[in-house]
Amino acid sequence: MKKLFFIISIVFISITPSFADIGPFTIDLFGAYIDAGDLESQVGFGGGFGLGITDTLNVQFRVISTEKSTEDDLNTLAENEESSYEHFTMQAGVEYVPVIPFLEKYQLSWNTSIFLGMADSGYRYYDAFYIEQENYENGYSLSIWTGPHFNLTQYVSFFAEIGYHFCYYTGEMEDTNVSGFQALIGARCTLFGARDYAEGY
Repeated sequence: MKKLFFIISIVFISITPSFADIGPFTIDLFGAYIDAGDLESQVGFGGGFGLGITDTLNVQFRVISTEKSTEDDLNTLAENEESSYEHFTMQAGVEYVPVIPFLEKYQLSWNTSIFLGMADSGYRYYDAFYIEQENYENGYSLSIWTGPHFNLTQYVSFFAEIGYHFCYYTGEMEDTNVSGFQALIGARCTLFGARDYAEGY
């Protein structure tokens, strides 16, 4: 699935100039904290692309990759257990950015989004006898995000978003709970077609 992400990224970059007459085109980079339920809380990074459809509605594409390695943290039955968890999502969705004059006076906006897509999750661990067990599966994912964006300029903004995510698997991980709280902190760059803020910053 990660290969598919790189292919999509190349396609987006190659056709970016054609978006100039359609609406704002944005690029996001961020750090991520993901509560992955049975796969533990993980940290990582991600990025995304966005295209403005109206002044308040954007189409977004977002990927997040997180991981965690632990020792003695898998319902420890013996000492010296080691485990590692990985979680990767590739999603598309819509983002709503309402016009709120009070917030815009302070160069702020409040963004809310919902995403649907694919998830690739798994774990590997070694017990005290160094016997390896692992399982990695592809599934479906849903994420909801909301939070403030501080518009440093019309072309650069910083954001903090919180939300909830849920993943569904049909294989051996069907009964594995991969869901929970999530948070992002990052920056957004608008390449062209920036929103025309009344304050002109």
